[in-house]
Amino acid sequence: MISPDDRGRPPTAAELHEHLRTALAPHKTPRHWYVTDDVPANAMGKTQKFLLRRRITDGDLTELG
Repeated sequence: MISPDDRGRPPTAAELHEHLRTALAPHKTPRHWYVTDDVPANAMGKTQKFLLRRRITDGDLTELG
């Protein structure tokens, strides 16, 4: 999940993968990337993953190609 500074020109999935390859093991690099304006969080600031999954399954988030 990314929230790019410039929504008109988000990075490509290949660019993100290449960037993370240097910091993460290959099996930890995400296979799917979605663009969002905000990441839902609870009062403690923890990401509410169930809401993100719901947005993905409902088609509310755009997947980078």
